[in-house]
Amino acid sequence: MLSLVAEACPGIRVLFIHTQGETSDRDLEYGRQVLNHLCLSENLTVAKSDVSRDEFRKSMAAVDNTLECKPDFYSSTFHVLSQNVFKLAPLKHTCAEYDVQCLLSGVRRGQTSHRDSLNFIQYPSASGDPDKAHPILDWSDEQCLEYLQFKNIPVHPEMNSVLREMTMMKQENVVSVVSNGHQKPEAKSQSNADQREGGLPNHRNSLFRSKRTEQSDGRECGLHVQGTASSGKDPVPPLPNMIMGKIKCRFCDGAKKLLEEFNVHYVEAPGHIFTHLVPSGAKTWPVIYLDSKLIGGYGDLCAHLGVKDTLNKN
Repeated sequence: MLSLVAEACPGIRVLFIHTQGETSDRDLEYGRQVLNHLCLSENLTVAKSDVSRDEFRKSMAAVDNTLECKPDFYSSTFHVLSQNVFKLAPLKHTCAEYDVQCLLSGVRRGQTSHRDSLNFIQYPSASGDPDKAHPILDWSDEQCLEYLQFKNIPVHPEMNSVLREMTMMKQENVVSVVSNGHQKPEAKSQSNADQREGGLPNHRNSLFRSKRTEQSDGRECGLHVQGTASSGKDPVPPLPNMIMGKIKCRFCDGAKKLLEEFNVHYVEAPGHIFTHLVPSGAKTWPVIYLDSKLIGGYGDLCAHLGVKDTLNKN
């Protein structure tokens, strides 16, 4: 995708989001090789959270020291929150810094169920977000590989295993039969809807992302999921009900107690880690979101729930 776009717009800004994951440094090095091949090295911007992975884990554990006993939390909520800090926040910050009007992405249908629903142009539902474009949304695995070979673009380190698997699938799905003295390729039983020329599965079974475990759209990395619409310039939280605060804060404790009394399920997050979710002008803790809408602090929560504020002095 980048090669195609660069031919039309050689000054395109390239954004690499360094997530501090196990393969981030390797992937960045591969990205530099590709950019050097495309003569785009000077166009690279690396976005990275100021928060380290270790700091994130320790801060989350300090908020709730029973997290290790909550496997469901780690597989879903913890994933969403970490993606927000290490992917979405750096992306939004960099887009604002460069006044980005449109993000181009090489995602394709067939990689995840969510990506099957994408359009070539996605207009933002959240205020201030850039448009998104997906130039190769309908490209097949074979088309991508053929283009890489045609342009002699360096192959990603993980691509060799994918190539081997694609070759094995082709051998398994195409059977040679002798007909009138000639070799005739005949595909095994498979519907036209699920079959492409050459006997390989269609784009709905792309091997480039098929090994990713999908647990609803929450397993998406977050960069390609449209955000919930926001009111004005308020941030959009990654989860509907959240409290950002600090330890030993009586207003934070009071807010949590109120929500528990009203049977409102919420997720608590350390405020110093999620500063990008603190609205402009907020000077005190906690910062509360309900149903993805900014409520405010403890006093605002009391007003929202229709109860007396017992902590703030009138």
